[in-house]
Amino acid sequence: MSALDAWLTAQPQWVWHLAAVTLLVVGSGWVVFVPRRVVYADAPDARRWRDLRLWAVVIAVPYVLLYWFLR
Repeated sequence: MSALDAWLTAQPQWVWHLAAVTLLVVGSGWVVFVPRRVVYADAPDARRWRDLRLWAVVIAVPYVLLYWFLR
């Protein structure tokens, strides 16, 4: 077992839950700042339901809730 493996194994489980939730929240937050022109690049119109930023956040929310409450 390498030193990194030993260190990772020694961490408590709450550290991994916090890391997973943090990655999902930061990723969802980053998606919100993608410019509109990029989001609607190939869309035939700019209707709200075609906004991929919205769908990325909607899809991430259940994962955040699962990781946060089922620890």
